[in-house]
Order: sequence, then C-alpha cells, then structure tokens
Amino acid sequence: MSAIVQYIIPVFYMAILAFILTRIKWLQKAGFSKKLIVGFFIAKCLAGFAYNWVALHYIPNRGDIWPFFEDGLYLYRSFLQSPSAFFDTWSQGFRYSDLNALSTDSGIARSAFEIIKTFHFLLNFFTFGNLSANTVIFNFLAVLSFFYSWRFFRQQLGTQGIWAGLLFFFLPSMFFYSSGILKEGLVICLLCLLVPLSYKLITARLKFGLALKWLLAMALLAVLKFFVAILFVFCLVLWYLLHRFAAKRWLVLSATIGIAAIIFCFSHYINHALNFPGFLAKRQQEFLALPAASSMPVTVISSNPVSIIKATPRALLNVLFKPFPGEGGKAMYLVFSAETILFWLGIISLVWVRKKQKLSPAVSTLAIVFLVFGLLNLFIIGLIVPNIGAMMRYRSIFFPFISFALILFTGFNPDRGKISGFFQKFFR
Repeated sequence: MSAIVQYIIPVFYMAILAFILTRIKWLQKAGFSKKLIVGFFIAKCLAGFAYNWVALHYIPNRGDIWPFFEDGLYLYRSFLQSPSAFFDTWSQGFRYSDLNALSTDSGIARSAFEIIKTFHFLLNFFTFGNLSANTVIFNFLAVLSFFYSWRFFRQQLGTQGIWAGLLFFFLPSMFFYSSGILKEGLVICLLCLLVPLSYKLITARLKFGLALKWLLAMALLAVLKFFVAILFVFCLVLWYLLHRFAAKRWLVLSATIGIAAIIFCFSHYINHALNFPGFLAKRQQEFLALPAASSMPVTVISSNPVSIIKATPRALLNVLFKPFPGEGGKAMYLVFSAETILFWLGIISLVWVRKKQKLSPAVSTLAIVFLVFGLLNLFIIGLIVPNIGAMMRYRSIFFPFISFALILFTGFNPDRGKISGFFQKFFR
C-alpha cells in the first residue's frame, strides 16, 4: 500500500465518523453542540496518532501498541490466506488450562492481550491493516462512551456536570493514554459505560436488557483488569448501600470499608486462591524483575498485610505526587510533572474556595463512590508499580475520579453566565 493511501485512509475515516457523530440523535438531545463533539473526536484521534508515534520512537521495543497491531495484522493476513488455519491459530489464545484470574500467568489473564489483538484483527477488515485508521475507529467508539457518561453527569448534576466532565475527560494524561488501543483506553471506555448502567441498576427497575449490557461490560472489564473489576463491584455494592441508607451514609461507608479490609487481609482463609495480599506481592515482584530505565524506590511487600501497611506512605507518595521535576531522565516526564503539580494546585484551590453547602444524598453518594474507587485503584498502583512510565499510564484512568469527586464535595459550580466565551460556544 502506497504512503499516500496510508495517509488517506485515516483522514477518510475521520471525516466519515465525524459526520456520523453529528447525526446521532441521543448526542444531540444530550445538550452537546456539534462543535464540541467533532472537536473532541478530532483531538482524540490526534492524541492517538501522537501516542503511536511516541511508542514507535521513544518506548523500548516500541511498547505494546505496535506488537499488538502487528499480531492483529498477522491474524488478518492469515485469515485471508487460510480461514481454517486462522481459526486454529486464533482459538489457541482462548484455550484455558488455568482458570485462576488472580494468576498473571493464567489463560484468563493472558486472554486480555488476545482481545486487543482480535480487536485489531477485526478493524483491519475496514482499514486494510492501517494502524492510524484503527486508532480513528477506536477513538470514535471511545468518544461515544465518554459522552454517554458525560450525559449522565449532566443529568445528575446539571451545570456542575459540565465542569465535572471537563475535568474528568480533558485531564491531559487520561486524554492521552486513553487514545491508544491498549488496556487503559479500553478500560476507561468500559468504566464510562458501566457508571450510568450501574446507576440504572441501583435506582431503576431491573430489566433484562440493562442487566445484559452491564454483565457484558463487566465481563470484559474483568478479563482486561481483574482487580479493577473487583474494586468496581465493591464500589457498586457501596453505592447501593449508600443509596439505600442515605441518612446513615457515613456509618455505612465506615462499616463497608472496614469489612472489606478484613476480607482483603484474611482472604486466604476463605479460599487459598483468593490470597489478595499475596497477589499484590507477586505482581510487585514481577514489576521489580522487569528492566526499567526510570524506576522509583518502593517498599517491598509480602503476603503479610502488615507489610502493606508499612508500604503505604511510599506507595501514596509515588502514585499521587510523582514524577518530581527532573525525575526519570526523560523530557516527556516533565510534562507529567507539570500536570501533577497543576492537578494538586487545582485541588487545593477547589478546597480553598469551597462553598459551604449541604450536598444532596445523591450527589454525596456519587462523590463518595468515585473518590473511594479512584483512591483504592491508585493505592494498588502505588504499591506494586516501581516504574515511572508504567505508573503514569496506569494511574491516568483514576486521577479523573479524584477530581470529579472533589468538584462535587467542594461545590464548584460557576454560574452559566460566567462560563467563558470559549465554552459557551460548545454548550447549549
């Protein structure tokens, strides 16, 4: 395929899919202008192209993006040459001899990579094996999931949902890392779908179609990021209890977290395969064994819960505040250092100018659930990941949950008329 065609195909898909976005009725009814939707989509595509380029030129062994794409391209070409041979090769990745989801060597855990390869394989039928075009189609799907969640924010929070969505979806690291076809991009899309679906499960009458959508999204999340799925289910239970016992929500929160902590610490007594502290210790050792040019000091943990308590200060320091300026030795890290500094300055500003108001039970519950979900995931990342680059990529999914929760807690909600002229163009 000529170089010109390689450039034409992604541009063609960008134009077609941007036009389709302007014709989707539920997006129009949600109150977002066509300029915002199309502009967001194009920006996501450009971020995806940048992510691919960075992986190709700056990440050792081209990171994960290119190997996944090339494996998907191999499957695509194998199918064109011999469909029967293809199905035999492809099915090998989904034959499980070990069903222990907590084992990183199990077939279930490895199938996450097979899903990404299969996704590329399917996209290649439309793009003829063009990574940039695959990225465009993926970001089209990502935009739909993002705006589906943003619509939910606006329905529940009104004008405040606009600001919460802006900080949630435009946080630079999340915007960047969710633009490539990797686990992080797929996971944040699934979470954006699961949040509104979970709210409907909790507050509305149970329907078969709704339950099926939730189960499919949750099953895929569990395959891609099992521990994230566990924490999401825990937060869903918490969400239900807070909704059911709104008048005693702080007591419910304390009791639920306390019970969960006990189950976590003594999970191996329930079932040896559910040794959660042991799983985290094993994951940390796997990360420590990997060669890394930008490692951070971490406190080594074991299956003893006490070791996790001792490792907590270092874990929180790493995941919440690093990289420090100049740490890691890469120019790219300076960008994320700046983002981290600005993020916490913004949080301090929100707390400083907070409005004294009594939150409604629904808003308070949503803020608590988002904060707990974000902090728990960040805590685990801080415990087990000693590499700056990996840590920034993994945590990018969960910083937005922290910012979203604090916007609600602090009552940040400028009047509609005070929104800058730039944003007025994009919101009706």
